[in-house]
Amino acid sequence: MAGVCNVTQTAQDIFAGRENTFVVNGRGGVPPTPVEPIPSEILIIDGQSIEPNAQVQRKTEAEEKALQEQYPPIMTSQGAIYPARGIVKNPDGTVILTAYPTAHTQRTLNNSPNCSN
Repeated sequence: MAGVCNVTQTAQDIFAGRENTFVVNGRGGVPPTPVEPIPSEILIIDGQSIEPNAQVQRKTEAEEKALQEQYPPIMTSQGAIYPARGIVKNPDGTVILTAYPTAHTQRTLNNSPNCSN
């Protein structure tokens, strides 16, 4: 059957205690397990971690207009699409996705007891 991996062979190729790495590049990432939420302390805006009660500096109208020109929408047959390129967390905990990048964010992974660096 094409496209299906042999689970037994794959499991045999994984050795216990062997050093492995997993790197997540870009914004966001993968929580330690699929059912865990991504913790708020990983949110980084403008290179700084955002605390739950921190104030986010808003952009001026001129800055907003310049960013809109720099990051135009993607035109489709269904209309304009503004992909989310950034994220802002308000002091009340609400999260706003923006059409322009808000920072060079990164996420550090939690180390699993079975993984080593």
